[in-house]
Amino acid sequence: MSTGPKNAAKRAASLAAVNETYPCSNGGTWKMNGDQTETSADVTYTYDKCAEDYGTMDGVEKWKFDTVDSKLVGSFEDLAFNEKTTDEETTSNYKSTFTMVMSGEELSSYAGTTDGKIEYKDANDSGEMGYKAFKMSFDDQGIYLDGEFSIKTARYSCVNGVYEIKTLDPLFEDPNNDEYMSSGTVEINGVKYEMNSDHTMTVTFADGKTETVNQDDNVTCD
Repeated sequence: MSTGPKNAAKRAASLAAVNETYPCSNGGTWKMNGDQTETSADVTYTYDKCAEDYGTMDGVEKWKFDTVDSKLVGSFEDLAFNEKTTDEETTSNYKSTFTMVMSGEELSSYAGTTDGKIEYKDANDSGEMGYKAFKMSFDDQGIYLDGEFSIKTARYSCVNGVYEIKTLDPLFEDPNNDEYMSSGTVEINGVKYEMNSDHTMTVTFADGKTETVNQDDNVTCD
């Protein structure tokens, strides 16, 4: 099974030419094929109802890695994943293309586009997150979010809806606490959210009225 972009980069870079099919622990198969030169690798992972203890996967992953500039180009093609634990169940079905550049062990830049949805269910809530031509990128010039996303949740029904987000000024994480943004502005459905260095954000509504709230305020529905 795939273990994430960073490990995939290392795995791709070390591959010899291969075209093999392997059984999954609880049924189904996964296939790996690819090739490499001295400076690059190109591998594809195809999952056919591949069942492991932590979930089931169908679909295709593709990875291309260039060791000269440490660029990793990947795609998920109609990738479906179902994960069950004792507490929750998550089902994902989406397409995604992205480019990443590694600097040693660190991810220095990322740019990707996603279409699809992620459904979840646990003891407290159930819902769905959807993405349509949703773009996210980051590098040393900031974080950008642009595109459409949707929310459907049983517990917080007041936030259900479709949202169009665009970045007006790039977002920057607080260097001392990456759970917060220190600057940047996004617009969601005509409402502007400006991030402040004190972990608040200034919300400017379409009528010009403003309100300052904490970035980590919890959602409450009356």
